[in-house]
Amino acid sequence: MTVILEERTRLAVRRLLAEEPEAGGLLPVTAMRVFEHLVGCDFYGIGRYDRTGYRLQRLVFPSMDLGNPQVCDGGVPIGLIHDAAQPEDEREAPYFGQRDFLRLGFATGQGTVTQLYFSRRRAWFTEREVAVLAMVEPAVGRLVRACAAPLPADSLSASERRVLTLVARGASNREVAEELYVTVHTVRKHLENAYRKLGVTNRTAAALHLRVGS
Repeated sequence: MTVILEERTRLAVRRLLAEEPEAGGLLPVTAMRVFEHLVGCDFYGIGRYDRTGYRLQRLVFPSMDLGNPQVCDGGVPIGLIHDAAQPEDEREAPYFGQRDFLRLGFATGQGTVTQLYFSRRRAWFTEREVAVLAMVEPAVGRLVRACAAPLPADSLSASERRVLTLVARGASNREVAEELYVTVHTVRKHLENAYRKLGVTNRTAAALHLRVGS
């Protein structure tokens, strides 16, 4: 369908096109806020998932507890998906107590997918709203992939490098905690931050990245 954008929507699109990527993460918050003007919804967000459907990162508006990070059994789909347009037995929105979903996913390297999602509790997404999201899909994809690019190993903090150095030698989280005189929870947080910065999903890949980048 042909989409004629009103001034506010044109301004929102221009803001999105002007956004600068922030490597090692998801979309900037300012870019996510643009979608409030493009696709009205009750809540929306963005997540990065590994090939098993496990959520590695997420940003949700308004902020809420999304529960189990294992969101599906297998990879998260890419492309633009309108839940209401799917066969009835394949729809997901009713299962979650919602009226309709829109999803927009992109392959972002290392076997991961970054997906934006938009939800409405009582109203359907219109054909026009789907068309607007399709129109900005290429620009959003470029920004998403640039943001997902891993940061160099020297972007790690000193604490994150110390943890990864011990992990690379085969130490368990508990052994790392004892060596550094910190809690196991602290070790996990340093690993999670290192994974995010390096764009990897496990300790082996992170340790390899550290050795290559050193």
